[in-house]
Amino acid sequence: MARANVETEALRQFAAELSRFVSDATALRTKLVTAHRRVGDTWNDQVYQKVSAEIDQAMRNLDAFLKQVEPEVPKIKKKIEALEQYLG
Repeated sequence: MARANVETEALRQFAAELSRFVSDATALRTKLVTAHRRVGDTWNDQVYQKVSAEIDQAMRNLDAFLKQVEPEVPKIKKKIEALEQYLG
């Protein structure tokens, strides 16, 4: 007989945390990019250029991660529904 080796409530909490993380990270990313552009109006030397390159790379990495992770939340929720039906 097949068994489900997961607690649906723990999985539900993880899905909620993952969803909240994506939302929070997206909002914080926007704030950081806006602040960076604003400071760029008055600060534009070699250090700013270096920091800008690092921030740009980090934002590309974050965007790729969020793009990959965000679609997993609905998949996890579907898994929860299927598990709950299976477990009765």
